[in-house]
Amino acid sequence: MDINLLVQFRHQKKSKRDSKTIDLLNSNETIYRWHKIEIGMHRAAEPYSLNSFYPYGRQLMFTQPFETLDTKLIKYYEDKIKNGERPVAISIRVKRADQQDEESYQETGYNTTKYILDGHHKLVAYQNLNIKPTYIVINRINRGMQDEHDESSLPNLNMYLFYYQIEHIVNNGLESMKLTESLAKYIDEYLRNTPRIEDTLVRTLYRSAIENKYGKDQDKQNWFLGRLNVLIDKIDNLKSDLYLDYHCREDHRRKYIQVSNWQEVKEKL
Repeated sequence: MDINLLVQFRHQKKSKRDSKTIDLLNSNETIYRWHKIEIGMHRAAEPYSLNSFYPYGRQLMFTQPFETLDTKLIKYYEDKIKNGERPVAISIRVKRADQQDEESYQETGYNTTKYILDGHHKLVAYQNLNIKPTYIVINRINRGMQDEHDESSLPNLNMYLFYYQIEHIVNNGLESMKLTESLAKYIDEYLRNTPRIEDTLVRTLYRSAIENKYGKDQDKQNWFLGRLNVLIDKIDNLKSDLYLDYHCREDHRRKYIQVSNWQEVKEKL
């Protein structure tokens, strides 16, 4: 994979005042606090609509909590900006080599979020004054795309993610992950402890393990078969309530029901 670094300089003329063209977002406030209030830390046994946050290319994402910023330092930069200075902040992101519209927020495959490396106080000062910021963008250019994503860091992220975020990753990303033994242990633990299962995950495991989806790739098929057996064992030997979140073809809507055995799950799907 060919990786290069490209530095771009975003500059606003000193005399020009205009509305900001970026969104300055703080993961701690925007994501964590809002979701904690609206969804709760877990509520894993209840049905809900997933409210996801997907940052786009126009946004600058904090890498430190907003509440740790020094208000006096922000005021210091506000005064400098009012006097015509334009202090520079630094951000970084991964960029596809064939990306065309650098600031587009439509194509997330090409336009990824800029993460602030230095200059949180400066950017908040710009935002408070409603002035376009001056900042450097370091682009890590990825000239090739890997088909498999290494999710080996997932166990280390548990303490930072809500349950529904972990669930979303497992349900929707399993087929694109790099299938390793460490990931197998992580998924097995998830399957043994989850209070609900989603039809997407059940179908992924079943089709990958039973329907010979991977042809001659016996290792992949065996990997999924191992996870499917863990799921079946959990369902047939329930020690606590388990719920199935699935799309009901007869009623043309999603349903959320309690299940008691594997055969019942197969019948619903």
